[in-house]
Amino acid sequence: MDCVYFYDHLVIFRNFDHIKSKLCNKVQVEEDNVELHDNENALNFICRLLSEALKDRVSLVCPVRVCVKDKTDLQAIGLKYIGQLTHVLLTKGPPSNTPAGNEFRHFWGKKSELRRIDGDLCECIVWSNGPNVCMQIVNFVLIKKLHLSANPNELELWYHLLPNRLDPFISLHKRNRNVSLVTASSLCLIRALDKLRELLRGLNTKLPLNITAVLPLSSAFRDTAVFPSILSFPMADQSCNNKTLRT
Repeated sequence: MDCVYFYDHLVIFRNFDHIKSKLCNKVQVEEDNVELHDNENALNFICRLLSEALKDRVSLVCPVRVCVKDKTDLQAIGLKYIGQLTHVLLTKGPPSNTPAGNEFRHFWGKKSELRRIDGDLCECIVWSNGPNVCMQIVNFVLIKKLHLSANPNELELWYHLLPNRLDPFISLHKRNRNVSLVTASSLCLIRALDKLRELLRGLNTKLPLNITAVLPLSSAFRDTAVFPSILSFPMADQSCNNKTLRT
């Protein structure tokens, strides 16, 4: 199965060789003498950090390759969401002033803050309510922990493929938020279509070919549209209005 359909979240790297060079120059690897010059080792190193940062939010963090037509495959990391816990804004850590709490604060740095939860003073992180929480965590690890912030003059080193990428296609956009929109029912649309059908078929005496049927294409006429239809009223031509005012 294609990884684009299997994973809930993909972090795709544009130029992984450039990322490897940044990792080798800026990341001090002290454990197990890990070599980051290899793609597999570098991806596994990033996956370990993301697994630590995203624990209790994802069930799988795995290096993958994204196939691009007529181009070299792109290195990526796939995330499999757990469920509602994935988008919780609060990351609760261990109690403060404990070995686990000190390790938590060492990992997250200044991002960690103290919060009293159920009577205990715990190390916590509060994420913003704006974009995807997992995307915020991934960006934090790549930028703050691994120092992979891109040069403003360069292309972004990575981009996210999220499950909500189709949301703009199912959102109702209003041209003017201050103007309330009037919606129409399917019954009104069908009656308007019947009137239009009568008018068009009334032209059969003046047309070389007869109009036998007028069928709608929009899903609004079948009462299956995602959003209700919005009534629009024809406006008089501005030039006609000016002539009327002059007379």
